[in-house]
Amino acid sequence: MANHNRNWERTHQRIAQAVFSLWSQKPINKITVNEVCQLVGINRSTFYEHYDSIYTVVDETGDSAYNLLLTFFYPETGKFYLASSLEDAAMHFLAMIKADEAFYRVYFAHLNTLPFGHDEPLYERLHEALIEPYHQRHPELSVLELDYMLSTFEASIAMILREWTQNDCRDPATSLARVITLQPLIAQFKEDE
Repeated sequence: MANHNRNWERTHQRIAQAVFSLWSQKPINKITVNEVCQLVGINRSTFYEHYDSIYTVVDETGDSAYNLLLTFFYPETGKFYLASSLEDAAMHFLAMIKADEAFYRVYFAHLNTLPFGHDEPLYERLHEALIEPYHQRHPELSVLELDYMLSTFEASIAMILREWTQNDCRDPATSLARVITLQPLIAQFKEDE
């Protein structure tokens, strides 16, 4: 039974890898189940045992990556991840991105934002963890200005991750962690360390 589960997981992962490989070459709406099956060496019925459609592969992988990012932010503690320093937290964040490198490489090649909307729990956690403490330190800033700061933060992190994943995560994570911790919304916590 364990061997069957391992084989099922391996096939599930290979299907996802094939979809992301194809997505890196062409738009998602041009990828067919037949292409994926041919690339993986399975038949259509095996594909449908794992996924309902090509979009389900992307959604499931995106949900997994999103849920992992969601665990990174702990606004109730005023910290990111439960790390001893901002650099350690940034390194952990980058390790999470690298673990799903194939997803993020394709994701950031097509989109210029982090994988969440403004009405989702991760955005709310970011707002609580970053904007609320920043506003306490800088009460002169309006809500509009703070929202733009968060948008700027999101775009800059997305562009950093885009470049990093396009380079196969070869650039030193320590350098990226340093750049991330220099972002004003993150750097505000340096004085708390």
